[in-house]
Amino acid sequence: MLDYLTYVQAGSGSKVTQDQIDKLALESKSGWWTKNRDRFEGVAGFEDLPQ
Repeated sequence: MLDYLTYVQAGSGSKVTQDQIDKLALESKSGWWTKNRDRFEGVAGFEDLPQ
């Protein structure tokens, strides 16, 4: 709960939009997946990995 309150307080003065935040999150997740996808190949539960 404290982490959430810190997050809200830190973002309260920001002029960034939620759309910009969502796009940044998507880009960072995509980059992470590209770099780490091979770590999950052949691991049970990850048979249908996106390419």
